[in-house]
Amino acid sequence: MARRGNQEGTIRRRSDGRWEGRAAVSVGGRIVRRSCYGKTRTEVQSRLRELTREMTRGTGLAETHQTLAVYLSGWLSDERLGLRPRTWERYRELVTQHMIPELGRVQLAKLTVPQVQALLGAKAASGLAPRTVSHIRAVLRTALGDAVRRELIGRNVASLATPPRLPDRLIEPFSPDECSRILQGADAFDIEGIVALALGLGLRQGEILGLRWRDIDLEGCALRVQMSLQLVHGDYALVEPKTTRSRRTLPTPAFVNRCLARRRVEQEADRLRAGELWHEPIPDLVFTTALGAPRNGTSVTHTFHRLLKAAGVPQRTSHTLRHSAATMMLGAGIDLKTVSTVLGHSQIGLTADTYGATLPGLKLEAIASWDCCKRERRVCELRPC
Repeated sequence: MARRGNQEGTIRRRSDGRWEGRAAVSVGGRIVRRSCYGKTRTEVQSRLRELTREMTRGTGLAETHQTLAVYLSGWLSDERLGLRPRTWERYRELVTQHMIPELGRVQLAKLTVPQVQALLGAKAASGLAPRTVSHIRAVLRTALGDAVRRELIGRNVASLATPPRLPDRLIEPFSPDECSRILQGADAFDIEGIVALALGLGLRQGEILGLRWRDIDLEGCALRVQMSLQLVHGDYALVEPKTTRSRRTLPTPAFVNRCLARRRVEQEADRLRAGELWHEPIPDLVFTTALGAPRNGTSVTHTFHRLLKAAGVPQRTSHTLRHSAATMMLGAGIDLKTVSTVLGHSQIGLTADTYGATLPGLKLEAIASWDCCKRERRVCELRPC
């Protein structure tokens, strides 16, 4: 389509249907060009006039030639308040360790799809896990998406780059017999309640360690997932759960309720033994050390691996307890939507994608044989006590 000129610059309609206006001014003997975009010619004409005025006054030019390193550093700073602390730390790690060293000197406006593709290829060739490479692309795509909305660039080249192929996630939950052995041995390692909540309701570790007694209704056999415990700049803090659906109220199976009741008695005994040394940086937590401090997630994970060794169970991550809870619920005939709600997934498709492949191999009779209670040899029921 022919371009139409006016006193501010040129306007054209792009192949994607949007209108683009281009302005050019002379700065220090060289031509500096900027573009703006809109859904209609009239909208672009208005933006183009303002852009031209800014460029003529000398404003709006500083961002034209900024490097990707400068842009990403500013973007990270802007995002800090809007992201969960752990998410922001992960973004910062990916930006500073992978993006800036490779592409930091490239001008934001001149970044190309081949350059992004080369970055992903180099990271994959270096042995970086495919999922991490995918995360690099996802974070860069998000950052460049904001640049498009701010009209600093015309297109998001990261979204046009081909993402790495991710291997199928192989879920290997603990067997019913393994679950029974793990739960029966957990008390000796002081993580019985933690294991019970992970196996009975599939709670994430941060959600478990962030539970407060005000969230527990022992008489009504229910609990509310309200917060998650995280290390924020070296200190423990309660933060919002991962998603809106992560805030949920759940019925507690009978064996989970019994474990929580025992945990309350144990905590009161710890408080009496500690005396003046008892200190709760975060009041009312269900899971605390012998002196009242929050339980450290890494320490809990190490303890869990020692428990697996003592129980004669092959080593798997503590997150496998959550997978085991999900597969047992599905195997017991609980519908996918309910399981998704219990797990706090952001959408039911995530539950289906994660556990759909395991459904054909689930056997209800194996689930029914699971003896989950260490003190009372009875089958675990998914309904509340």
